[in-house]
Amino acid sequence: MIRTCCAFFLVFISLAGAIRAEVKPVMLFLSAKDQPDTLGYNLVRELPALLYGAVSEGRIPLWDSPEKQIRILPSSLKSIEESNNLSFSATPRLFIYEKWTLEKKKLRCEPTGFYFSDRSPAGAEVAFGFVDYSDVELILTSTAITANANGRCFATFKYILLNHLYFYNVVQFGDRKISSLDESQKIKRQYSPILTDGQNPPPESKKISYRVEKPAADEVSLATGSVTYELLKMIEDYLNGNKEVYLNFGGDKISGIKDPGTIPSISVKALEVEEIWTRTDTAMDSQLLAFTVHLDNGALQPMTPEDLFKLDIRSGENNLNGLLKEKEFYFRILSINADLVTKEESPKYLKALRKYAWNQVKEFVKYD
Repeated sequence: MIRTCCAFFLVFISLAGAIRAEVKPVMLFLSAKDQPDTLGYNLVRELPALLYGAVSEGRIPLWDSPEKQIRILPSSLKSIEESNNLSFSATPRLFIYEKWTLEKKKLRCEPTGFYFSDRSPAGAEVAFGFVDYSDVELILTSTAITANANGRCFATFKYILLNHLYFYNVVQFGDRKISSLDESQKIKRQYSPILTDGQNPPPESKKISYRVEKPAADEVSLATGSVTYELLKMIEDYLNGNKEVYLNFGGDKISGIKDPGTIPSISVKALEVEEIWTRTDTAMDSQLLAFTVHLDNGALQPMTPEDLFKLDIRSGENNLNGLLKEKEFYFRILSINADLVTKEESPKYLKALRKYAWNQVKEFVKYD
């Protein structure tokens, strides 16, 4: 009897919880031109481009609507594109379908799919179709979005979607069509504080590549020039004293010589370094990804952090890893995430990374 009562009580509690929970279908509209530059990416442009290959090859189902009654074949998609002179991968509009479960002050959001459409040159609505979220979740979970210098280098599509890190308007909320911007804003203001997946945000990290070379006398201070020379000389001396390392990293293909004893003096022209820079509350840290030595007649194969750990390149009290961490040498930034950086802009970008908000470095460079 006691067990029966307990079981009934648990069922009652479960049903009561289900009754309290309110599930609403929600549709969001995103426009490519409305996405702010401070995000560092444009979800509307990136998502169709990410999925297009698999959709056009039939590996991801494309449906006529969220009800998924008719599957649109790759040949049909191609016909839609060609007859309207449009491209699925370049559509500037995106509808995101979600299911919001509201219970007390908690909100659980589940994406359910994406609807892709565009307008023809004549202004007619052109529908490409609907993609179910479950069919692409693995891709979205494992793929980081392409970010420019303002963005983070580790933000996945799934993280961005679950946390609504994009600009959108609500166009359907439950059974109600939302026709005005004011009404959309009201819904966003009401639910934005709890509209989150609850995950900790990824660190403020950027993928940086830079080049170390001997600077002109008027480019840097005497101290910076001295550290730069020391760094380049450290690598040069190490390779000349360990010519088998030079050969192991492709030196034989550069010089055509395979006998360490007959290799002439090695001259290091520059270094190219690829790192992840992460900003913390108190400092900026860097993590090495790849290290490439450039010689007068070519470049050695890139060295990994494991390679450099085993080689243990040092000179006196200084070691290579320590110098790279301190960054007291002259270098110019080549790229930040997916953005290439010119030689003229490099000092401005470096200043922005050291002193400015990391989601506005492009603006700093533009107006500095």
